[in-house]
Amino acid sequence: MEWHVSLWTALLGVTALVSFGFAVYVFRNYYRRDDAVAVAFFGIATATVWWSLAYALQVSVTTVSAKLVLNRFVWVGVALMMLSWPLFILVYTGHDRWARGRRFAMLAAIPTATLLVVLSGRADQFLYLEPTVEFVDGLYLLTFTPGAFFLFVQAYSYAINIVTYVLLWRTIRRQAGPVRRQAILLLLAGIVPAVATIVGMAGWITPLFFDLTPVAFLFTTLLVAWALFSHRLFEISPVARDVVFENLAEGVVVLSDENTVIDANDPARSLFGDRILGTTFVDAFEAYPEVASVVENESEDARVTVETSEGAKRLEVSALGVAPGGTVATVLLFEDVTDEETLERRYQSMIEKSPNVVATVDESWTLRYASPSITRVLGYEPARLVGRSLLEYVHPDDREDVRELRSQVREQSRTGSVQHRVRHVDGTWSLFRTMIEPLFDGAGEFVVTGTDVTGERIYEQRLQVLNRVLRHDVKNNVNVITGYAGLLEDHVDADGESYLETIEEKATALAELSELARDVDMVLHGEADHRTVDMAAAVDAATERLQRRYDDAAVTVDVDIDVDVDDNEKALALVNPLYSSAIDNVLKNAVEHSDRSTPSIEVTVDQTETTVDVIIADDGPGIPAVEQEVLTAGRETSLEHASGLGLWLVNWVVARSGGDVEFAENEPRGSIVRLQFPRATTATASAQAS
Repeated sequence: MEWHVSLWTALLGVTALVSFGFAVYVFRNYYRRDDAVAVAFFGIATATVWWSLAYALQVSVTTVSAKLVLNRFVWVGVALMMLSWPLFILVYTGHDRWARGRRFAMLAAIPTATLLVVLSGRADQFLYLEPTVEFVDGLYLLTFTPGAFFLFVQAYSYAINIVTYVLLWRTIRRQAGPVRRQAILLLLAGIVPAVATIVGMAGWITPLFFDLTPVAFLFTTLLVAWALFSHRLFEISPVARDVVFENLAEGVVVLSDENTVIDANDPARSLFGDRILGTTFVDAFEAYPEVASVVENESEDARVTVETSEGAKRLEVSALGVAPGGTVATVLLFEDVTDEETLERRYQSMIEKSPNVVATVDESWTLRYASPSITRVLGYEPARLVGRSLLEYVHPDDREDVRELRSQVREQSRTGSVQHRVRHVDGTWSLFRTMIEPLFDGAGEFVVTGTDVTGERIYEQRLQVLNRVLRHDVKNNVNVITGYAGLLEDHVDADGESYLETIEEKATALAELSELARDVDMVLHGEADHRTVDMAAAVDAATERLQRRYDDAAVTVDVDIDVDVDDNEKALALVNPLYSSAIDNVLKNAVEHSDRSTPSIEVTVDQTETTVDVIIADDGPGIPAVEQEVLTAGRETSLEHASGLGLWLVNWVVARSGGDVEFAENEPRGSIVRLQFPRATTATASAQAS
């Protein structure tokens, strides 16, 4: 076998050597079997080495038979390149589905068929017909007539190359920085061999039938090496950019150095439409001057309202200037703050319309914010207060209490309250109940919420005066009336005895009213000191008091303790201290409002999983529905009211105990009142006893 070495042979050898060295470097530093990009690129490097070396040998031999044998090895490199190059570009640009399954099989179909034709020994029937060797310009070249399959493979190669060029061009248009420069170099690396093939087939530089493609691989290898070493080809990819860019919830618009919209992710396109791509930002955001202000004036963030198919959205616009590789660009970020702004407005409206004064102070008591309600409540303009000390407006005698509360709040990170006096703009003092709590952890500020309780305090004072009149003055005067009435018993005739009895009855009623008022005051204003009692024993004691009170009247009382408990347990209930007054008032009401000569009352104590119930049933005319409605509604009107304080006391005592009052009709007549008290456990009772 004769060999004829030429300059082209040496150039092909250099290409193979350079490509081999680059392939080894890539394999040692970047190759991973689970990385489709690295695997495909290693296939390209291997194909480059194989194709260049095999073609160098084929060009160097001088006989047809030797060239046909070596041409089989050339076609192995060609087939591997036909698969690896498009696979690499597809995966690089994010179409990694082509690296597996049916799509990969489709991609490998033509290269595999080419190998089968070549290795079957029938290349002279399908690829090149009538092969001969000609010596042209110092080269022994294999000349032939292209077969149908050869032309088909050429057409497929150019078609698949065009697809890769389109993918890379799209990446160039959509990307910036290192990724764009990578794509440009890869596009050149793909175009150079294709152009070299056309030049070789046309015979412009070399004789016809000399394939310049493997020679062009030298430039391809250098371009790819440039992309690898200068622009981190295997470290930064458009796929990573797309994953981040497209999955951002915020809208992102990228402007070129000429302020042309060159990219926008899906959220941004859904807001402004695809029409913005390729337009100047002035045209793209013509309806939104706030955006133009952010870009042109480099102002701070702005907010803009955008109408969408889902309604109006409030967006916060911010601009970030970037300079990838010296190219100035601007990134606009559109963050949806609709919900946030709605919540802010809602809270702002609540604060502004609140009857309370809301303010924030720092560690030195300096006011940082005061709600508009302070004008209505105290007469001050909020803007004039900001920057001043809150303690200036607190009565000097109360400042220490306020300071102490703030110290407790800071140390214990909890909310506290205090009553103190605040100076009105007119110089008078108003009584405030103020709550102080931390704004949030680490803020160094506190929220101060003040409620003007001056009117409430005056009202309470009036009630206390009236209560004192009822409890003391009325009671004392009633005692005087009762005493004088007793002295008159021996000085009136038979006709005057009925009048004297009426005087004594009304005086007794007034005395009881005074006691009732005392109980009401204790329920409504006393401490919520609950206690555990045996309700069965409490009912027995209440019925005994009832029978002693009405010993002159015929009253039938039937007590039934219907409690399913062990012998050592009791019907324990957690009650307000005035629980006995509630039971007494229901029993007394059943007697005094009865229309029978012998009232009959049945009292039952029942126990459920959560309550201990006292059920009082009578045979009287019943409690009017209007009085039941007043009690359940919790208020009186000018047209309807409860007949006395008794039922109100019952309702308040049971409610303060944490229970409920229920009314029902008795059969065949009368009323049933159910007092439901919370059930107490034996452990609770033991703890309270100890």
